[in-house]
Amino acid sequence: MSELPRTEESYDAARVEEAFATFSERVQELESVAGELREELRALRSERLEQERLEQHVRRRRADEAWPVEPSEEPVGRDLAPAWIGSVPAPVSRAVAVPRFALEAIFLVLVAVFAGLADLTTTVIVIVMATALALVVV
Repeated sequence: MSELPRTEESYDAARVEEAFATFSERVQELESVAGELREELRALRSERLEQERLEQHVRRRRADEAWPVEPSEEPVGRDLAPAWIGSVPAPVSRAVAVPRFALEAIFLVLVAVFAGLADLTTTVIVIVMATALALVVV
């Protein structure tokens, strides 16, 4: 009540009426907005329900397609393999792979050992090792 316009003796009737009219207009605006929001909420809920129905329908269709229509004569417990399984090639068996780096290191060590055992001079050993390294790098 402290916000109502006062005169010396009591409230100013014209200004009080004006304040209540403004308040009433604001309430009507808010009710209008609330009504619009309710309508939008109903529309969103109906869209969501429709979307959920469509998703359930799609899931049911996929589930129906996953199982055979006619009962199979195979023993119980075995699932039917999809048709594409036969087109997949069998895995290729491969020999044990040795990393190239290990083979190169072994080669360089063997060249160094044989060069040392061959009683070669230091210059020749350096040339042989440089040649072996060049072979490994290329």
